[in-house]
Amino acid sequence: MKTLSQWLDYIEKAHTQEIDMGLSRIKQVASKLQIDLANCVVVTVAGTNGKGSTCRFIEQTLLACDATIGVYSSPHIHQFNERIRLNGANVSDQIICEAFNKIYTESATANNGQPISLTYFEYATLCALLIFSESELDVCLLEVGLGGRLDATNIIDADIGVITSIGLDHQDYLGNTLSDIAFEKAGIIKPKQHVVVGYDNPQSSLLNYIVETNTAFFKGVNFDLKEDSTNNSVGWVRFNDELYEIDLSRAKIPQQNIMTAIATLLFVFDKLVKQEATKFESINYIDISQRLVPQVTMPGRFQVLQKKPYIILDVAHNQAAAELVVKQCARLDYTHCYIIVGMLKDKNITDTIKTLSALKPSWLCSELPGARAVKAEVIANDAKQCSKNVRILPCIESALNLVKNEASPSDLILVVGSFIVASECLYALDKQEKGD
Repeated sequence: MKTLSQWLDYIEKAHTQEIDMGLSRIKQVASKLQIDLANCVVVTVAGTNGKGSTCRFIEQTLLACDATIGVYSSPHIHQFNERIRLNGANVSDQIICEAFNKIYTESATANNGQPISLTYFEYATLCALLIFSESELDVCLLEVGLGGRLDATNIIDADIGVITSIGLDHQDYLGNTLSDIAFEKAGIIKPKQHVVVGYDNPQSSLLNYIVETNTAFFKGVNFDLKEDSTNNSVGWVRFNDELYEIDLSRAKIPQQNIMTAIATLLFVFDKLVKQEATKFESINYIDISQRLVPQVTMPGRFQVLQKKPYIILDVAHNQAAAELVVKQCARLDYTHCYIIVGMLKDKNITDTIKTLSALKPSWLCSELPGARAVKAEVIANDAKQCSKNVRILPCIESALNLVKNEASPSDLILVVGSFIVASECLYALDKQEKGD
């Protein structure tokens, strides 16, 4: 059998296009694999930003409640195994390789005896779904990769659909307006499904998906954020005529995403209690969620890697995510900001750079590996519209080496732009620590 490294090399080249949206290919192979998640509560989470941290809070709460849970997320930072978790642990190479082998075998004859070519993401999604199908789970949590309507995860009719946010991203695939993008994200919504919308003023193109048979929860109506009398952040949610309040003042991930997660968990536990009353009916998951607020973190999301100087890593790669980074930086005490940035071609580079320029940084624009990476000169051209202090570096490692020698202990080094940046940054820092 192939090693995981060999399988990943194969699936990267197995299809003619890196991104080839549509459900017909993956549906045929999934049918051959007899994937069935009917015995667990399935939650699908879509959105421009906030999917990962929303999923993480849901996952951590369920684990604290002794639920068995499978989580599929993307992309990964260190290794592919991060994409598929069972009960909080990354799935082993062996289990993934066995699943890939089954997918390869069934895809060879899935189209009336003819082979079907699958993209990297389709292979990864089928791998996760097959592993979850063969596990005894209470909950299956699926994070959408791109869009929603035509994303590979959408072959599963989830019990609960979640939309975390809508912003401009992946316009080449999803459209150039928020209405177009909302339509694509809302494609995960199915009739008779519970729906949670985690942002204000949802577009009509999304609302049109919600019908009378849906039970819908909206931020600003059914749950939201407020400040108490001492200006502490508090989240609230009303469910079955009961009002629950959550102290969010010590949260380490975005408060909006915590409340979206808690609203989702209300539906999850409602279904779990109906299915397995003896196991879950006495669990106070609201209290458990409250205890987890200051504990739950997310790799690559405003991740503090070092202090004096601060080195903070964030995968922000669009305007909305950049706005959140700027807001979080405002809470820090630092003298000067350096930004190390690398980005991909299909991102809104101009608006992202413009937003981050509010930090008045010195820019270090870096090349990233891979065909999707944009040239550092392109990023630098946008940065030069906002700053005179712009430099171009060949890679993230060289940018880190330069700025670590230049920055004072009171400065902030912000590393942003993509999951690839996160991977390159962590690899470079690990290499420095080992003295390689």
